[in-house]
Amino acid sequence: MLTRAGCSLIGEAGTLAELRKLLGASAPDVVVLDLALTGLGGLEVVRDLRASCPSTAVFVLSEYPSLRDDAVAAGARAHVDVRDLRDLETLLTGLRVPMPRDS
Repeated sequence: MLTRAGCSLIGEAGTLAELRKLLGASAPDVVVLDLALTGLGGLEVVRDLRASCPSTAVFVLSEYPSLRDDAVAAGARAHVDVRDLRDLETLLTGLRVPMPRDS
């Protein structure tokens, strides 16, 4: 879905360790993070990403709308409810919008 939207996929990670390894090899503009990522709580991963990669936008995927405020407070640019196709379109729209890079 994301490649059809014009995004380049640099890799996939199933654990925090795999994610850190990918981030060590590249500096992506965006990380799409499923809160079900293992190895650490999903919101902790968002905080970790924001601290270690401040110019990378984090989009959080979750089937729990109740986590929306917590995800944004942790530093996510957006929370996308994976059960709602309109939210997935919101993700794709957000990925197309140029994001300011931190200096």
